[in-house]
Amino acid sequence: MENSSIYGLTLQQIKILHVIETEEKYGYQIMKELDNKILLGSLYNSLKAMEKKGYVESKWGEDDNKGGRRKYYRITPGGVRVLEYVRADLISQFNLA
Repeated sequence: MENSSIYGLTLQQIKILHVIETEEKYGYQIMKELDNKILLGSLYNSLKAMEKKGYVESKWGEDDNKGGRRKYYRITPGGVRVLEYVRADLISQFNLA
């Protein structure tokens, strides 16, 4: 299922959107919340693809003297909408309502 897509998103990308839905996070935080079930390179490729689609925005944080600046990612209003559509679709398909 990882290679199939729902609304143009892979299952991995849907999971990432869910993780950043309520709060912006940097890559390693996202990876940890996904229980390290994603390779860092794959994570950044997914984030970049979703940024191109307008579902994610990124910004550089301040240097925290603990290894340099971090790039933070947050979901956009478009990303929230597509995540809501995915949830509604899954609930409907599996009669979870």
